[in-house]
Amino acid sequence: MRLPPDPDYRGSLAPGWEVEAYRSGELVAFDTVSAGGDFSFNLPVERGQNAVDFVAYGPFGEVHRFNRTYQIGQTILPRKHFEYGVSAGACNSTQCQGALNMDARYGLTRRITLGAGYDRYWRASGSDLDHPYARIGGSPINALTLELGAVYQGFTRMAARVEPSINARLMVEHLDYTDGVTDPILAPAGMRSRTSVSAFYRPIQWSRYLFFDARADRLDQAQGRTSRGRLALSAAVRNVTVSPFVRVQHEDRSGIENTRTFGGIEVTALPQRALGQVLGSLTFRAALQAENLSRVTQVDVSLFKSFRPGIRIEAGAAWSEAFPGTAFRVAVTSTVGGVFASLTSLVSGDGRSESFAQLQGSAAWNPVTRSFRLSPVGSFRQSGITGEVFLDDNANGVCDPGEAGVPSARVIIGYNVVRTDEAGRYQAWEASPFEAAVVAVDSLSLENPLWVPLYRSISVAPGPNAFMTVDLPVVESAVIEGRVVSADGLVRTGHIPLLLINRQTGDETRLASFSDGEFYQMGIRPGEYELRVDDLRLSGVEAVGPVIRFTVGPRPGGTTVADLELHIRATPSP
Repeated sequence: MRLPPDPDYRGSLAPGWEVEAYRSGELVAFDTVSAGGDFSFNLPVERGQNAVDFVAYGPFGEVHRFNRTYQIGQTILPRKHFEYGVSAGACNSTQCQGALNMDARYGLTRRITLGAGYDRYWRASGSDLDHPYARIGGSPINALTLELGAVYQGFTRMAARVEPSINARLMVEHLDYTDGVTDPILAPAGMRSRTSVSAFYRPIQWSRYLFFDARADRLDQAQGRTSRGRLALSAAVRNVTVSPFVRVQHEDRSGIENTRTFGGIEVTALPQRALGQVLGSLTFRAALQAENLSRVTQVDVSLFKSFRPGIRIEAGAAWSEAFPGTAFRVAVTSTVGGVFASLTSLVSGDGRSESFAQLQGSAAWNPVTRSFRLSPVGSFRQSGITGEVFLDDNANGVCDPGEAGVPSARVIIGYNVVRTDEAGRYQAWEASPFEAAVVAVDSLSLENPLWVPLYRSISVAPGPNAFMTVDLPVVESAVIEGRVVSADGLVRTGHIPLLLINRQTGDETRLASFSDGEFYQMGIRPGEYELRVDDLRLSGVEAVGPVIRFTVGPRPGGTTVADLELHIRATPSP
């Protein structure tokens, strides 16, 4: 779901700097630092994590790069937006026979969403359970998300998430469970409260495989209290990832306290050709844990080998002091032909064995290619987006008869990139149902430099187990050229900042005149425009006469709007 532009990407730098904002490699906003040292952006945001990279340019050639994360909680809706859902079915556990859920959400403001619902569980023995609930969620500032909720005869929950950038994250959650419920389903038996804190930190921005991960939990139970914490460091060298960790657990049961300290390491080695044809094709995973660095308490080793695309064999062994003997497992998986098939055999430490098989797949009809798309993953958890990139001769946004497709164009769908075929068609799978996906054409991949996408991007929310058709028109852009003229000769006409506004869409394009007063801009889409001096970025100058208004019409081969002339003069002294 695409949310309205948010004006709260704010920051501060020294006056004279210019800041550009990029998302997924695309320039989405630009601003100049004011005389007071502030800058801000109006950026379109989506549910989930909105990671934005900033590049700041100083007046003396300095370049500063940084990033920020705007977190929109999955429960946050646009203002005055309403969603509801109803589900029912049989339980997978022995605790109940059937379950029913009804849920509703309403966007009270741009940053606050209210929610309420009802859960019911039918049980073969004992009374049925009814759990009406209510919650409120919001993001008071960019990097902070707060949630508060309560479930009748269940629990109350408070949660906060702070994520100032993609390199740092802190989450806190506290739950108080209701006493007196017989055989509860929503709460572990005997649990009174739980508090959890987790943190993630990447000290070096460009090193994605070097980071710290920490978590702490405090459990208040009827029989006592348990506190536990874990700190891990992950680092990668070539194809090997190493994650050493330390874990501490403290228990207080009826006044008897016990503290245990564990240390361990997890290693993953991806295939390396230098080891030869056999060893070089293996993936190796191992984990070891020891108490007080002296007594081994857990060992787990696994090997994976792919024999051909889509077929893999896994073999592993695990030992833990909590269970007798060593357990073994062997699994064969295949995704050949768009169908997932697996056969797994397990042998526990006491000699018991079991085997189970799994077979699944799905098919979705693509209306553009008129063919089925087979997937080894259940399609009810996935969606597809398909369509055609075409040259829109009349700029009406519709693929009319005779308008040709654009081959080899790069189409960006969220974080995925696909290319069009010789007929301009594209398709992408594995999108999340009902979640916003931003679709755009990479203009740098178009063979003609005058071709530009008619729309900068399109936000869609595809349904499950189906393709959504999104056609992407490309138009011949125009070139505008003209000059800035000083009406009184008291001001220079070079490097005057200008603002070009599309009167139909509101899109703004900033440009500046050259040293001789001439200006030039290409890539202008068809539409009605207004050109003026950018007063917000320049003091001491004002326009003389009305702003310039003109129309760019669709024309094969593009067009040029020439001889535009803006008159300026020095601002009179107060």
